[in-house]
Amino acid sequence: MGRRGWVFSGILHGGVIAAAVLGLPSLFQGDAEFVEETILVSMVSEEDLVGVDRSEPEPESQPVVEATPEPEPEPESEPGIEVAPAPEPEPIEVKAPEPEPVIEVAPKPEPEPIEVKTPEPPPLPEPVARLTVTAEEEPE
Repeated sequence: MGRRGWVFSGILHGGVIAAAVLGLPSLFQGDAEFVEETILVSMVSEEDLVGVDRSEPEPESQPVVEATPEPEPEPESEPGIEVAPAPEPEPIEVKAPEPEPVIEVAPKPEPEPIEVKTPEPPPLPEPVARLTVTAEEEPE
């Protein structure tokens, strides 16, 4: 290992040791905010539930009373001060965005079927006349 390797290894080990010394003690400290809670559970048998009506009770209908709105008292104005009526706001015209034009795509024409031409097999060679030699006619 060259000198660069030793330097890099030393820096790396120093960083790991510093992180362990500075960061790990916080992991071992007790968390004061953590409180254990006990949950009490009571067991109910089916025999206890036999006479229980499980349907939801119907809400009782209450008589509907119509409330009459009370007339609003008019504000008292001081003599000599006239209150000008508030100007009516001008209506704002909202234009609907124009729909994007629909681009019709023509269907692709079906490709014409390709005729596959099989090459004709080459003609068979003509048979060659066989010369048969019998034992009686042996050449000398």
